[in-house]
Amino acid sequence: MKKIVAFLAIALFLVSIPLAAQADKADFFRALAAKVQAAVQGRSLAQADPVGHYGVYYSYTVKGEGWWTGLVVANQSDLDSQFQVGVMDTDGAVVASGTFTLAGYASKADFLENFTTAPDKVPFRGQLVVFGSQSFFANLYVGNDQGGFGEIEKEAEPY
Repeated sequence: MKKIVAFLAIALFLVSIPLAAQADKADFFRALAAKVQAAVQGRSLAQADPVGHYGVYYSYTVKGEGWWTGLVVANQSDLDSQFQVGVMDTDGAVVASGTFTLAGYASKADFLENFTTAPDKVPFRGQLVVFGSQSFFANLYVGNDQGGFGEIEKEAEPY
């Protein structure tokens, strides 16, 4: 009997860890969504409710001139999806943001700065968040004019 009780206690503890992590992630994405939405509204780009049930987060660094950052967003749903992009500097301040819509199963690929309404504000080093109203994949690319290249692919997390 003691073994069963101990097993159940350990099992409940182990199950609670992922649930707590999921709750922390959900709070994290909600906070980022609010921050990006505030920046978007502050620039009078959109006055609607915050978009989104899905989000991805990236940290990125390019080394300066001759380097570039690209982004691909692919809608995994057959429904149209609205997206918000927020670029933050190393202090966490939103410095550039943008919104766009993709039809079902459509994708958009471009330089990171072209996803925003303030391309000259996108820093060489910062964080990027993308929020969407449907499930999506996103790839962040960093490369240089001499052929150096890397990518990070992520599926959006629900929040």
